[in-house]
Amino acid sequence: IVQNKLANLSFLAKNMTEEPLSEAAFSLEGGRILGYDMLASPADPVYSINSEYQTEINGRKIFEGVSPGEFFIAGIVPPSSHTFVGTEVSGGYKFNDGRYNFIATPEEKKDISLKFADNAINSVLVRVSNSLDGSMLGGAKVMLSNNDGYSQELTTTDDGLAFFFSADQPMAIGIYDLKVVLDGYAEYDSEIEITEGLKDSEAKLIAN
Repeated sequence: IVQNKLANLSFLAKNMTEEPLSEAAFSLEGGRILGYDMLASPADPVYSINSEYQTEINGRKIFEGVSPGEFFIAGIVPPSSHTFVGTEVSGGYKFNDGRYNFIATPEEKKDISLKFADNAINSVLVRVSNSLDGSMLGGAKVMLSNNDGYSQELTTTDDGLAFFFSADQPMAIGIYDLKVVLDGYAEYDSEIEITEGLKDSEAKLIAN
């Protein structure tokens, strides 16, 4: 019977060079619906999994034999001296209300990667959002360039993030031109300066 078949979830926290990271914290909610919290309006589902967790020394947190269903990831706290820069979920994910959500089907082994950047390494994280309500904007083209020939274009993920990083050598210190383009919004242009370490930059787009 399909409803009796369980799923396995495997979380892996890693840095941009694929090294595992311990003590990455996150909350996980989902699986089988046990009932509803009638004190909330509208009533909120009460799930079989609803707690906070941390990755272990091997960078993993594994959940074996869980009830399949919809799961929500929130409250991601990076390990010391790191910044969260994105997630990868096999089969895709959605980002809504500040939470990542995905579906685990019966007998599925679902792999979820949480990606973190070392704050000491020169890089740029761009967070693209709507200037009115602060909602994160996926699908925006983010272009970063400088006068020394650096030029790269990325597309924001559903959580509005674009992370610029070089595995070969740290990005050069200096001034960079930042441009963000998304249908329905005015073009965003700005200058950012990389000094030493990760540069965290916000791009708040104005709707047309």
